Parts: sequence; C-alpha cells; structure tokens
Amino acid sequence: MNGIMGVALQSMQNDAARMERISMNMANALTPAYKREVIIEHTFGDLVQTGMNVDQQASALEVVTDQRQGTFKVTGQSMDFAISGNGYFEVSTPQGPAYTRQGNFRIDAQGRIVNQQGYPVMGKNGEIVVRTSKPVVDASGLFAEDVNAEAGNLPATSAGQFKLMEFEHASDLIKVGDGMLTAREGVWGSQSKVAQIHQGQLENANINSMQEMVQVMQTMRHFESMQRIAQGYDEMLGSAVRKLGDVS
Repeated sequence: MNGIMGVALQSMQNDAARMERISMNMANALTPAYKREVIIEHTFGDLVQTGMNVDQQASALEVVTDQRQGTFKVTGQSMDFAISGNGYFEVSTPQGPAYTRQGNFRIDAQGRIVNQQGYPVMGKNGEIVVRTSKPVVDASGLFAEDVNAEAGNLPATSAGQFKLMEFEHASDLIKVGDGMLTAREGVWGSQSKVAQIHQGQLENANINSMQEMVQVMQTMRHFESMQRIAQGYDEMLGSAVRKLGDVS
C-alpha cells in the first residue's frame, strides 16, 4: 500500500480502536471499581527502533489499564466493601481463583459471602460463612462472630477474614469480565499487608466523564483529518491517472 495512504488509513483504524475503548469506559462509569482502559500508540521513533513498517503499525497499539484507585462512595450497606491500597478480593470460580475490587457482595442461602455472580469470596481459611445478615468487619477484613459486636471492638473468635491479594505488576492480571481478573500463567500473588477494608462503602470507577468527552472530540477531529488526507490523496492520484491517459 502506498505510504501516505497507508499512514492515513492506519491512523483512522487506530482512532476507531481508541473510540471503542472510550465508549467502553463511559458505559462503565457507574460500575463499582471499574478501571478505565486507554490506547497507547507507539511513536514513529519507536516503530523505527523496533524495525516496524507502516503496515505493522496496528500491532504497535497497546491497551493499558489505568490502575489508579477510584473515589469511595458511602452506601451504608453492611455487605458493601471498598479496598484502599493495593489489593484484590479473591473469588473462587469453576475456572480457578479470580480477583476483583468490586465489593458489592451478598450472603447466599448457605450463609457464604458471595459476589454478584454467586461465586464465594475467599477468606484466609477458605470460604467465609456468617450467621448474621449484617456482619461487622474491621479494617483488616476480620468478620465479627458476635452479632452485637462493634467495629473496632471485635471478639477473639471470628467468622473469617477477607483474603486480600496483591500482585507485583498490573500486567500480571487479565480481565475476564464481570469485574473479575485472573492471573497470567505462572504468576502468583501474595497476601496484601497494606490494603484496608472500608465497610459500607464502594469504590467508584476511576473515570472522569468530562475527560472522556474531551478524548471523544479529539479522536473524532483526528479521524476526520486523516479522512480528508486519504480523500485528497486519492483524488490527486485519480487526477494524475486521467492526465496520463490524455497524454497517451
């Protein structure tokens, strides 16, 4: 493909991919603990250094997850939990352990703490089973066994404690849907020592709707510019071919 036309068309494809991510971010603006995704496009210098040509530029796009913590929203619900700091709840699924920061949990018929998909949320000693519909949980994730216990004054025995996991690199995790992630093959997390639990709160998505709208306008303008370049170049080639035909 001609170089100029190739650059224009590839840029338009990159803009389309960027718009897809922006749309996904805006659609999840109200999803608890959702982390926005952004498209990173490598510069021309990066392409030269790696030996890529224009036709390989599509593979130079990289989807990066913004791992910044969202703000907290107070819900007052005893089964809503937010994590401050680096950490994830561990959830047991049929495919193996998954990890999430979405803390809008519930209690199933067996008294287990489960997520919205019905998968049990894991504690340090296995599934967490409670005897009350409104358990009390302290900052370390420890559940009170006594239904009259007050947060910060928990009894010696407990129904369990959240197993909060952390990973060295954000790229160690892969999104699998429903707000859950799985670890890449060969990657093992460790129990977090710094994460804290906030009962009665949920983490908001780390999305700024105004910022996303600005990204939409910038992307659309860039797409239209590349479209005009492609059309102009196509018309120029067509004119040149017609003139050559007249000469012959």
